[in-house]
Amino acid sequence: MLQKIKHLFIVLFLASFTLQPALAESFNKDDMAFAFGNSAVSNDLGEIALLSNQEMMETEGKWVPFVIGAFHAVRYARYAIGPARAWLRTGNSFSRSSNIGTYSIRWGSNSHWRNQIGSSQLRSLNARLHNSRIPGSSWRTRDSGHFHLWRR
Repeated sequence: MLQKIKHLFIVLFLASFTLQPALAESFNKDDMAFAFGNSAVSNDLGEIALLSNQEMMETEGKWVPFVIGAFHAVRYARYAIGPARAWLRTGNSFSRSSNIGTYSIRWGSNSHWRNQIGSSQLRSLNARLHNSRIPGSSWRTRDSGHFHLWRR
């Protein structure tokens, strides 16, 4: 039953993507005017003006500092946040409460991955995540920092 629902959802999802362009191409000027007002129907540029050659020469290369700044911001963020595996991992695991091997989703991390996080505040948040557990009493949720999906 669940498999049929998944297939139905996928079919509906794909149908919405294929029908959307077909509906958009069938709009005429009256439909566009109703949806967006009279500004959508007119073909003039309105308030838009192209830059003159002088203005283009004055602004040439002005984007370079922004690119350099963005590069440094991303680099610092990667250092401060640390590797993605320090925050969320999936794979083979071990349930200490049930004493069995499992496949699980794990959040937070041990000290090996936590030490690769540059920000001390994010390191402490990671430690709190690692020590938190999902409410419930089944074998899947007893271990902190783990959600066991199935037994190996």
